[in-house]
Amino acid sequence: MTVAEEFATDTNVSNSWKTVYDKVLKLEEEYAESGDIENVNHCIRLQNLMQYFKEELQEGYNNGWIPCSERLPEIAGYPVLATLENKFGQIRVARIFTSYDLKPFWHCNNPEFDLNVWKVIAWQPLPEPYKGEKA
Repeated sequence: MTVAEEFATDTNVSNSWKTVYDKVLKLEEEYAESGDIENVNHCIRLQNLMQYFKEELQEGYNNGWIPCSERLPEIAGYPVLATLENKFGQIRVARIFTSYDLKPFWHCNNPEFDLNVWKVIAWQPLPEPYKGEKA
């Protein structure tokens, strides 16, 4: 079992992570009450780092797919691979874009995928293009 799989499936690992995260939050509150801004900033950086590693491990467990319920892309006009599902439970993968407007969030140029029919359930950044072998 990989570390990502263990993190995502083992409740003891997940609970341990939450315990440490909660302790850092408590430390931050104590430092804030005492006016120790430098250590408050250290706690915030540690929380951000912990969250980053948690997300990276979970993304590895999902083969890079990020559920829309967890996070959406932050950049408008950004091409992504998306997992789409329709009301019949059919699943497809398509290249779509984040929208410049707030609603709808997604835009697809492919007429095969009407996003009024297909729901985006997960996404991932596009992979780097193949560069071939260098001579």
